[in-house]
Amino acid sequence: MYLFEKAFRNLLKNKGRNIILMLIMFIVILSAAVSVTLLNTANQVESKTKNYYAGQVSLVQSGSSGGSQNQNQNGAGSPPAEADYLQFVQSAYLQGYTFYKLRTVTVSSLKPLDGDYVRPQDTGTIAWAGGNVSLYGALDINSTPEFADGDRAILSGGHFPGDGECMVSSDFAQLNGLKTGDAVPVTINGSNAQFTISAIYSDDTVARTSPTVFSPENNRRNDIIVDYAFFANQQANENAAIFQLKNASDITAFQNELYSEGLSSSYTVQYDTQQYNHQVQSVESVKQIVLVFAIIIFIVGCGIMVMMNMLALRERKYEIGVLRAIGMPKAKTAVLLLGELLILAIIAAAVALIAGAVIGQPIANYLIGLASAPTSPRGLVTGISQIQVTMSGISVLEVLGISIGLVLITGCSFISNILRFDPIQILSERN
Repeated sequence: MYLFEKAFRNLLKNKGRNIILMLIMFIVILSAAVSVTLLNTANQVESKTKNYYAGQVSLVQSGSSGGSQNQNQNGAGSPPAEADYLQFVQSAYLQGYTFYKLRTVTVSSLKPLDGDYVRPQDTGTIAWAGGNVSLYGALDINSTPEFADGDRAILSGGHFPGDGECMVSSDFAQLNGLKTGDAVPVTINGSNAQFTISAIYSDDTVARTSPTVFSPENNRRNDIIVDYAFFANQQANENAAIFQLKNASDITAFQNELYSEGLSSSYTVQYDTQQYNHQVQSVESVKQIVLVFAIIIFIVGCGIMVMMNMLALRERKYEIGVLRAIGMPKAKTAVLLLGELLILAIIAAAVALIAGAVIGQPIANYLIGLASAPTSPRGLVTGISQIQVTMSGISVLEVLGISIGLVLITGCSFISNILRFDPIQILSERN
């Protein structure tokens, strides 16, 4: 205890030198704290990304090629009907789902958005076969990503389409002077069908899937949404049936639940391994960059601390010689010098932790922005954006451990070197 009290008094004797040394420690430790924050954030982003894509599962029939999210559940066995899916999506294991069927149809008596577009003959672009607008068969209001994520919402009318009904966008309705109760005739491969508008929805999605092509089949505002049951006897161009689990580890329990509710044993619940590997790989790349950054910070910090300690302790070489000459053992002398460095490191670490807590969230938000691609699903982006950066007890201990490690690594090497000199030689070399 006496040695630490003396170490504290020694710090007060030369305030200028010790303040500079403490500032250097503060910068190094703050960099370490930011590195720990970024690494923890990268771990959380990786965890949420893995959980999202491993929890994005679909029904795959035995004997078919697995790994595809959009598979037609046709063939041998008993494929789930609309009523089965409506029961499946009530599971407590789910946080969301995507169920729709899609095909292109033609509206001839109504004008689609971008309907006056003339396709350049020299581009080689081919129109979608079978129509000029998209007809979606949705399971319910939450079964398409646009409605589930809030990009689309019912504006007027108030109910999801039933048998023979549809929903259209407000842009499409305004262009054609439509309101709820009006008829929307369509042609499907030469056959005519007619739907009654049950609701009109607002649409904040990106209107054109390709910004350079203004054709009607490329404009999402032309989408017509009908009941999923309409496609019972209609061939679909696209069939999406995806469950989004809250926790990817619940996949077996969810599958057993579906079996208990009547799902044929010829179906299994699987996630898209190809998509999982692709998405997780990009996040792991960001994590590796953060890890390399943290290692570089530690190495550079050690180098700076070694240089500063060398300069500081060289000035005190005569003082060390006096202490050794009057009989202070090497061990106590080393403890005294290390105690001074530890006191400075603790003060610098305390201030660095406070500063790190303030600047940690903005820096983490920048990292989250890098990890969240513009094409990432809204559900994943929302989950990642909600990551809150806090200096947990473990993080604080990590930063303190780094601080103490820097002091021990940089201080012990030079102190042990000085203590090897004979005190008489040190005193005699004083200029």
